[in-house]
Amino acid sequence: MKKNYKHFILAIIFSIIFFICNIFIFSQNIKNIKTVYLNSIFTIQFDSNSWIIQSIDKDFLTLVSKDLSYDTVSFHFKPKKTGKTDIEFYDMYRKGTITYYIEINENFDVNPGYSNNYIEDKSISNSNTTSNFDIAFFLFSNGIYQDAINYFIKGKENEPLIYNQIGSHKIAYYLGLCYFNLKQYIIASSYFAISKLSKDEEIKLYSYYYMAKTQLILKNHDIALDNLYYLIYSLKPKDTLYDNSYFLISSIYFEKEDYEHIILIVYPKIDILDNSPYKDYFNYYLAISYYEGRKDFYVAYSFLKKITNTAFEFYSKVQELIKNIETNFLDFH
Repeated sequence: MKKNYKHFILAIIFSIIFFICNIFIFSQNIKNIKTVYLNSIFTIQFDSNSWIIQSIDKDFLTLVSKDLSYDTVSFHFKPKKTGKTDIEFYDMYRKGTITYYIEINENFDVNPGYSNNYIEDKSISNSNTTSNFDIAFFLFSNGIYQDAINYFIKGKENEPLIYNQIGSHKIAYYLGLCYFNLKQYIIASSYFAISKLSKDEEIKLYSYYYMAKTQLILKNHDIALDNLYYLIYSLKPKDTLYDNSYFLISSIYFEKEDYEHIILIVYPKIDILDNSPYKDYFNYYLAISYYEGRKDFYVAYSFLKKITNTAFEFYSKVQELIKNIETNFLDFH
C-alpha cells in the first residue's frame, strides 16, 4: 500500500514539473519579424481564438479590426508611420506570449490584379483613418472573400462619400468576384450585371468575361455566348482577355458539337490564336470540326499535325486520328 502511495506521489510531482517546464518554455517570447508597408493593412492570425493583444505602440499601429471565429482569431493592423515597433500577444489558455517585431517601410507593393486603382487614389488611401473599403480590398486580395463582402457592404451603408468616390460599378465588380470565388454564382451574376455598365473599360470587359464564365457554370450557354460575342468583337489580340474569350466560346460550341460555328469563329483568327497558350485546343477544335463536321480529312490532318505537345489533354486522341487519316484517307504515293 505504501509502495503504491509513493508511486502516486511521484507521478503527481513529475506531472507538476512537466507542466511547469511547458509553461516556462512556452512563456519565453517567440520572436517573429514581419515587414509591412505604410499604406497597407496587414494581418496576424492565430490558430486558437484565445489570443489577445498584450501591448501595442499606438504611435506606430492602429488595430483596424479583430475577427473572431470558432477556432481562429485574426488581427488587422494599419501602420501610421515608418519605423520599427512590436506587438506582444498573450495566449489566455496556454499562458504564454509571442512578440511580433514589425518593420514599417515607405512603399507598398500593390497587387495589380485587385485594388491597384483604388490604392493609388491618394485622397482615400493616405487618410489618417481606415475605411471599411480599405479593409474590404485587403481581405479580397488575400482571398478572404466572405469577410470582404461584409466590409464592402458596411462601407456602402456607412461611408457614402467614399463609396461614390470609388464608384458603384467598381464595388459591384469586386462583390461579384467575391461571390464567384465563393461559388455563389447566381448572386455573382447579379453584381456582374451592374458592373457591366461601368464607364471604366477594364472593369466593363472583365465584367462581361466573368458574367460569361458564371453563366457557363450555370449551364446558361446562350447568355454566356451573348457576353462572349461582345468580348470577341470588342477586344484586340494584344488584350489580356482575347485568348480566353475565344477559348471559352469555342469550348461551348465544341461541347454542343456545333462545328460550323467553330470554323466560322476560330478559323479566320488561327494565325493569331496559334500564339495563344490555348493553341493546341484551337487546332484540335478545328481538326474535329473538319473531321466530324465537314468530313474534310485533309484539312483536319493539317491541324492535327500542328499539335506536338505530348502533355496536351487530347494528345492520344490526336495521334489516333492522325494514324486513321494516314491509313485510310491520305495517298503518300
